[in-house]
Amino acid sequence: MQISLDTTSGNQIKSYSPGKIQINESFYENNIILTPTQIIPWSIASFDQFREEHLNELMALNPTVIILGTGHQQHWLSQKLIAMTYEKNIGIEIMMTDAACRTYNVLLSEKRNVVAGLIV
Repeated sequence: MQISLDTTSGNQIKSYSPGKIQINESFYENNIILTPTQIIPWSIASFDQFREEHLNELMALNPTVIILGTGHQQHWLSQKLIAMTYEKNIGIEIMMTDAACRTYNVLLSEKRNVVAGLIV
């Protein structure tokens, strides 16, 4: 899937397909944490391994909203984990990674303080 928002500055997702994501001019095949200014390797192997410490990694970047891309299948977080984000006034949206890529780009174009945890 080709994604293009050429007027936005920062780390922009250019394309996504299962197993590969293009950010700016570079390709990534591993799971990542993405912010407008950082691309961070993410130690999670699959959504089945998602734990509180993974959410803490995302929240430590002080976003106003977290976009969590769960891979090629939709998954959900426990109410306990969702409550953790709300306690810190951080919004969270959980969706398949293709939708997460599109949503991240929209929020980036709006200059929102967004962090995306993407399971590629």
